[in-house]
Amino acid sequence: MTFWRHSGSRCLQSDGVQTSLETSTELAVALRLFQLNWVVIAAALAVFAVCLLSTDFRIEVRGYLIVLGGALLYGVLGHLNRVSGTRSNSKVYFSLFAMAQMTIVLSILTSMTYIAASADLPLQDANLLAFDRALGLDFRAYLNFMNDRPMLVGPLFFIYNSIQWQVLLIVVFLPLLGRGRRTAEFILCFAVALIATTIISTLIPATGVYGELGLTETDFPNIVPGCYYYGLREIPPVRDGTKRFLDVFALGPVLT
Repeated sequence: MTFWRHSGSRCLQSDGVQTSLETSTELAVALRLFQLNWVVIAAALAVFAVCLLSTDFRIEVRGYLIVLGGALLYGVLGHLNRVSGTRSNSKVYFSLFAMAQMTIVLSILTSMTYIAASADLPLQDANLLAFDRALGLDFRAYLNFMNDRPMLVGPLFFIYNSIQWQVLLIVVFLPLLGRGRRTAEFILCFAVALIATTIISTLIPATGVYGELGLTETDFPNIVPGCYYYGLREIPPVRDGTKRFLDVFALGPVLT
């Protein structure tokens, strides 16, 4: 009995040490990923600054100071919590780091999409439509299907727009659930994907398939393609040089 009791105790102790080591390793990996994110963000800020200096784009300084100041506050509070000997809590400082990083990623990289769109390379709507058709995709058929079923429009519109709430939930609550590493990975993937999308849309610019097909609002009265209308309003002046003022609180989708 004594032998089994001591053996069981040693097993429990070993399991506890192993769990502690795994937790420590997970925290270290998460911190390294967040540090990598800061490197990517610093590079993006540097590129943005160079673009502003080398082009005729101007910014509404107060808005950017508010956004970057808020992100800096989150970052500093997270750092202070991490180095605190008594109050340090990985759930808290990872959440603060995540909010700081995502705030900068969204504001700076979205601003970069406007500068990228000003490259004014030839529009590729016709080629993209031909490519879709070669793949057997029929946009007009899909549009008619949705327009003829207005009961689907509302729910699908809500689901599509839920991406902003998904991002918010991931950034704020995932760290609070002890998933700091996954949060850092998400922010890194989000930033890389947005950078890649910006590069692709710069080289292959388009305004949207609606115009290429010659469609008007009367062709789809039950659908309001808000992103397309916004792009149709913003992209031409960005491309022809008449829009060169960036307000961080008024940025929208100019990539297609």
